[in-house]
Amino acid sequence: MAYSRLLLLLLLIGATLTHLPQVSARPIAFWCNTDARQHLMMNFKLEGNCSDTLLSTVDVPRVGVNSAEYKNYTLQETLSEVLQNFQAFQKTVKHLSNQTGVECEDFLKRFNYSIKHYVMILKHHPQKNGPLPTPALPQKWDGTQKLSVIWKIYNRLVTKKLEAVALKTECSHNKKRSVRQL
Repeated sequence: MAYSRLLLLLLLIGATLTHLPQVSARPIAFWCNTDARQHLMMNFKLEGNCSDTLLSTVDVPRVGVNSAEYKNYTLQETLSEVLQNFQAFQKTVKHLSNQTGVECEDFLKRFNYSIKHYVMILKHHPQKNGPLPTPALPQKWDGTQKLSVIWKIYNRLVTKKLEAVALKTECSHNKKRSVRQL
């Protein structure tokens, strides 16, 4: 009796989840569904009582997108470069914790969690074939003493470079959806 109720409950949950627009069990859905990516992007914002001015200069990865170059990149090369940028941001957030006070602790934890989330998504891309190649160019860095500048660069990474991966991802229905074209 208890097993039949459990089975019925699981069937109802499964049927409900398949009809929710933001929920999908397939990893490719993140890359092929603009709404899913936008939802994750919008889920994390610069909030809190953090001071915009840091005690000293912090290195921030450069994350510019050259559209002409990216057209020649394979998915694997694009994944590799974008993953390198997110991993560089992890180092930046570590240094930020030494530059800010207790009032920023919660924000920095959420910032680090957001970066880790994207790193995992990139590492487990469903069309990744084996180990990623080493990026063609080494990571370049800029220095800043402004938290708002770091935040703008991070947003550029999420909205531009992550979209470069989405554009290269092969989706069913031959439909590639992107928040914005590069």
